[in-house]
Amino acid sequence: MSIFGTPATSIARAIADEDREKKIGARILPVDYSNAVNIAKALEESNVHTVVSTLGNMASVQPDLNLIAAVDQSAATKRYVPSIWAAKSSRAYAEGMPIIKLKILIIDALEKTNLEFSA
Repeated sequence: MSIFGTPATSIARAIADEDREKKIGARILPVDYSNAVNIAKALEESNVHTVVSTLGNMASVQPDLNLIAAVDQSAATKRYVPSIWAAKSSRAYAEGMPIIKLKILIIDALEKTNLEFSA
């Protein structure tokens, strides 16, 4: 698998698995989403330019925030696409909709970085 001609790398909680890597056509970098320093190191060592998040945990936004911090720390990584698809949301709607609260926390965190991002 490649994205715009660049080999793809997958970061995941899973362990590295050569057979799976061959099947999906991408490297698998096992990471602990509670450790931003180690994620940043893995991103740099693999020269990952863009991270497209597929995290989806409504119970906690912390893994997303840790990933954003890691991407911001990585000298190799310049762009982040968060996993917060939906209609444009405003703070006015956040009170009654927990998913929008999480989305706003993620956008707030991204706005404090030097990353290019789209949400």
